[in-house]
Amino acid sequence: MNTLVHSFFSHPFFTNIYTFLFTICIAIVGYLAPIKHMIVVVVALVLLDMVFGIWASMKAGYGLKSIKAWRTLEKLLISAIILIAFFAIDQEMGGFVELHRIAGWLIAGVEMWSILESTTRISNNKLFKILKQFMHDKIESQTGVDVK
Repeated sequence: MNTLVHSFFSHPFFTNIYTFLFTICIAIVGYLAPIKHMIVVVVALVLLDMVFGIWASMKAGYGLKSIKAWRTLEKLLISAIILIAFFAIDQEMGGFVELHRIAGWLIAGVEMWSILESTTRISNNKLFKILKQFMHDKIESQTGVDVK
């Protein structure tokens, strides 16, 4: 039985399909190399938001709900897809605006805002309130949008 399985998977078809899939994976990684740091920052901020959100929730006595973890996974996946899609648009269609950078800043900004909200609930430290107010004022002065 073992030799049958071994001979089945050593068939040239499987060798070729593995090589093909490996080549596709390497091509995708190479294509996305210019935005790898942006993706890492967004993933880190989403995960930090989850950690601080759980901490604030536990401190408030709400406990941990598994739906929150699934939402974080959804947010990670959707954020990465949006960044990759905008990067592909910028790369392949060109343009005067780097959409992937704008999307990255918006996603990171929202995550940072959420982290600051959680830290103000966790700790009554004025530093976090000042940072949140500074971020609010900066966004409002740059965009004219009131984020509160």
